[in-house]
Parts: sequence; structure tokens; C-alpha cells
Amino acid sequence: MLHPIQEDELMARFRRNDKQAFEQVFRLFDKALHYYTFKRIDDSHLAEDIVSECFMKLWVRHSNFDGLPAIKAFLYKTAGNAVVDYWRTTQHNVELIAEPHLIGSSRDAGEDERAKIEAEVLRELNAEISKIPGKAGLVFRLYYFEKLTTGEIAEQMGIAHQTVLNHKTYAIRFIRTSLFKKGILFTLTAHCILLRAGLELFSELVS
Repeated sequence: MLHPIQEDELMARFRRNDKQAFEQVFRLFDKALHYYTFKRIDDSHLAEDIVSECFMKLWVRHSNFDGLPAIKAFLYKTAGNAVVDYWRTTQHNVELIAEPHLIGSSRDAGEDERAKIEAEVLRELNAEISKIPGKAGLVFRLYYFEKLTTGEIAEQMGIAHQTVLNHKTYAIRFIRTSLFKKGILFTLTAHCILLRAGLELFSELVS
């Protein structure tokens, strides 16, 4: 595993075309950007293609950024433009083809902003997940990211079924405590994201 680089050094190395710095930037924004793009087009594979293209464009322009906020703004703008281009050219969205002025409408802008907010919440949520200590963190990541069952996790880690449940319960309580510290709106948004992934954050029953 690569060790995180502090932001000042990260940006200096990023502007010098450093591969490790780029990989860290990629890990910071990849999942959130994919989530944001997928929410706008509802096609996971196409979202992956768009995100890959965004990072390729970022790599080409590596010397132009003075901080992570500028990188984040560039990535979201590039992804947003790609989504608009998709809806302009697709043959499946008759409404937008018939009425192109609807692109960029207040409704579309509202959906775009909501997707951005959820994407940023997801990014912070993943950062909190990475802080879960020990085997509990591994269990949670296998459950949340890899979608493994309790039995599959137990077999892969060579531990008892109940031990997996104990680790999962600890991890959920750890995340729940972390989210509450960030405020109720953040917590509710994160809870909705986790529910869509099949995880009940506020239930004491973990199965």
C-alpha cells in the first residue's frame, strides 16, 4: 500500500508528473466521481469510461493545478460536460433531443448539484471507512466494497461466523459515531448511500 503524501508535497509532485502522486489523487476522487457520473446517466460501464477519460485529461493537464480543490473542480466539470454531451447525442432521450433547451435547466442543475453533494459525502464516507481499525476494517470493506456475505468473509479470513458479525457490528458503530460528528445532514445522506448498498447503518441487528 502506498503511503499518503501530504497535500503540499502531493501537488508539487503531481505537477512534476509523478506517478505515485497521480495514483493518490485518483484514489481520492475516483469513487466519488464515478458515483456522481452514474447518478446522472444510470450506466455503470459508461460512467467508468467517462471517469477514465476525466483522469486522462487531468493527467495531460497535470502542470495546471495549484491545489486539490482545483483538481476536484476540473474533474466534476469535465464529467458534467461529458454527461451533457451524452444526453445530447444519445438516441434514447427523446425529450432532450426534441427540446435541447432543457439541458442545463434548473431541474437538471438541481439534480447535478444533488449528485455532486452525494458524491462528496461518499468520498468522505470512504475516508472514514479507511479509519476503521484492525480486522473490523477489513471485514467492513469486504462486506461494503466486495459485497461478500458473512459466510464468505469468514471463510476468506479463516475466522468464525460470529467473529465476523462482531467485527461488522463494531465497524458499523465506528462509522455511525464518525458520521454523527459531521452533522445530521451529512449523516442522513451517508445513511441513504449505505442503504442503497444494502447496509442498515442505524440497526442494532447485523446479519
